[in-house]
Amino acid sequence: MPKTILYLALFLLSYSAIAQSPKPSNAASSSTLDALRGLENAFFQAWEDKQPEVFRQAIRDDGIFFGQYGVSSKSEEMESQEQSKTYCEVQAFQLTDFTLLSLTKESAVITYRAEQHATCGGKVVDPLMNGLSVYVKQDGKWMNVVRLRFRRRTNHLAY
Repeated sequence: MPKTILYLALFLLSYSAIAQSPKPSNAASSSTLDALRGLENAFFQAWEDKQPEVFRQAIRDDGIFFGQYGVSSKSEEMESQEQSKTYCEVQAFQLTDFTLLSLTKESAVITYRAEQHATCGGKVVDPLMNGLSVYVKQDGKWMNVVRLRFRRRTNHLAY
């Protein structure tokens, strides 16, 4: 848990440090949203198609993952993706309600809702998820550096 708090604190500090940077134009934001929406859909499609190399190519080596099982590194996430090839079956997915926060011309946060119909190890995967990803441009290519996935409640008043 302390590691999780540290990562979230670092993210918030990073955000506040670059929040003062010049923002991209609306046209650039639209282009960025389209690009990042495509990348997020590609991650889910790669999971369905059992192609972990898509993750390997689109995530920076220092990438951080945060989900229902805690924080993991890129190498740990890649191991999980490799294992999911044999024990997960994805029937369908849909990503909706994308929002974009452009931090700078070369960094952005995207959020969305995911509906996924899958089983892993014979157990049904939570079908409703929220997603947040942080991207930076590296050598002209958008690269994922932070991925958060967590179960979406259908009743926001349920604690």
